[in-house]
Amino acid sequence: MAKHDALFKRIFSAPEHAAGELRTMLPGSLVAQLDLDSLEVVEGSFVSKELRLRHTDLLFRVPFREPRHGQRYVYVYVLLEHQSRADPDMPFRILEYVVRIWAKLRADEPRRGTLPLVLPLVVHHGARAWSAPTSVHAMVEGLAEYPELRRFVPNLDLLIDDLAVASNAELMDRPLAPVARVASWLLRDGRDVRAILAHLEFWAALLTLVAEQHADDFEALLRYILLAGGEQSLEDVRRAILIHVPTAEGPLASAGEQLIQQGREQGLQQGLQQGLQQGSLAALRATLRNLLRARFGSLDAALDARVDAAAGPELEQMLVRVLTAASPAEVLGDG
Repeated sequence: MAKHDALFKRIFSAPEHAAGELRTMLPGSLVAQLDLDSLEVVEGSFVSKELRLRHTDLLFRVPFREPRHGQRYVYVYVLLEHQSRADPDMPFRILEYVVRIWAKLRADEPRRGTLPLVLPLVVHHGARAWSAPTSVHAMVEGLAEYPELRRFVPNLDLLIDDLAVASNAELMDRPLAPVARVASWLLRDGRDVRAILAHLEFWAALLTLVAEQHADDFEALLRYILLAGGEQSLEDVRRAILIHVPTAEGPLASAGEQLIQQGREQGLQQGLQQGLQQGSLAALRATLRNLLRARFGSLDAALDARVDAAAGPELEQMLVRVLTAASPAEVLGDG
């Protein structure tokens, strides 16, 4: 899920793109009263640690245009649902997160005697349309039989941006900048690269515009497509993109090289962790040799002898240095 998280945060934590998403999803009467050009990102996550692989969150603060009693804000809490199926507990989870936001704001402003507006927005990019409850009351037992009790039970209705059912034309018509419109499409189709490639022709002109005007974001979008490739080869995906976006050749090469390097670094990190977990000097030396070969090629006799002689803290320091060193000499501490 890391690829969804990275793309969502990169694009929609930018105030311009976040404002476009809010213009898309909030009621028009509210949008007219908000100064979305002054939108701010509020730092920090309110998702619990055990759920961070399933959800990514962003919190925004937007001032009202004409405050009646001093400056007032509305907070919009946006959560990206990573799961392929809609979370049936989402209304309850969001209620928990909204309470955490209120508690944090009250702690930051001890003299505050009121609670600010916090609007919950869930961006869903699962394989099928959202089918889970959209309010806390829908989860509470007995309210259907005893509606007179509803006023005693806390409630919260979710705004759902259901990308799963949004058509290409609907996404293209959103009041978003080109980069954010392309990102919305990729999030919708990102679980299956075949879906992305099937819609490339429709999005080709906008992708080309992003390539011309936002090179860094364009490369990030390409990395997302390549990561979505799964079992399909990078070369097949690259060729399909170039048919519709010929200007992508250079950025594709750069994006591919970055992914290969990231994979290599992850492999090195895993090798280091395995060696340290095994613990014995022989295992640590074997791990160091493997990492040295992966980074610098074959070992000469002198380097091999130094690895054999290393022990204890010195060996562990070499294992740490091998991940970032520019040469074998730096690994040995001679550089």
